[in-house]
Amino acid sequence: MSYYLTLLFNGLTYAGLLFVVSSGLMLIYGLMRVVNMAHGSMYILGAMIGYLVYKANGNNWMLGIVSAGIAMAVICFLLELTVFSRAFNNATAGILISLGISWIIIDICLELTRGETKTFSPDGFFRSTFTIGELTYPMSRMFVLFCALVECVILMIVLKKTRIGQIIRAGVDDREIVSALGINIQRVFLGVFTVAGLLVGIGGVLGGTMGGFDVATASTMQMYALMVIIVGGHSNFVGTAVASLIIGLLDSFTMAFVPNFSSVIVFMAVMLVLILKPGGLFGKEARSR
Repeated sequence: MSYYLTLLFNGLTYAGLLFVVSSGLMLIYGLMRVVNMAHGSMYILGAMIGYLVYKANGNNWMLGIVSAGIAMAVICFLLELTVFSRAFNNATAGILISLGISWIIIDICLELTRGETKTFSPDGFFRSTFTIGELTYPMSRMFVLFCALVECVILMIVLKKTRIGQIIRAGVDDREIVSALGINIQRVFLGVFTVAGLLVGIGGVLGGTMGGFDVATASTMQMYALMVIIVGGHSNFVGTAVASLIIGLLDSFTMAFVPNFSSVIVFMAVMLVLILKPGGLFGKEARSR
């Protein structure tokens, strides 16, 4: 029984990580109509920044998380201000720009890691474990799930209850109308991209704690983040949460029982959703203009 509970908690915590990383990508795509192909490499860069701070400060794990989040928020702010803003209303240019940035980041991280896998060892309370019956589980992994739940609540409140949330939701539905109302949509883009950077930076350290990280992890996280927003619906917050849960649990159980076919099964599930619901589980039907 404890074995299945472990798989369940592994799936839930991995789903939490996917939600933290994917929600920023969902907001970027939903509002800017740009698929950020550098999201996975930004995840690795956040993990690398967190790792350098973590090592420089006596393995201070929490400082590494905070530093990675802040650093990636600043980096994404500058990238949007100087580079991504040039791709406004040009999805192809946005993809090409993000691919170029991704290659640059990967080369930088490859030089910093020397191709080695790095990992974090939490300190203090987060090094401990908790017990449920026969199950003993790391507190650090539960912290990942806690972060995902806190983010989910905060984003839900912001998107549903605040004026900026109303602007973002309106921009997702029809950004031309939002601009016509006199709202500076570029400033909204800048804020969303900065928040996405904060989340992916935090996610990098959390993911590096769960299973380590190297440059190859960038493509894995990029792929899984894209699958989450495809399954959930390209610009749907609830869909992103549900898709993260589905893919996280599916990945955990298939890796345990059919590890050689785990990725195949996950991809088949994504393709099944695309066949039955091309817009995603919670996606809106395309509107003709």
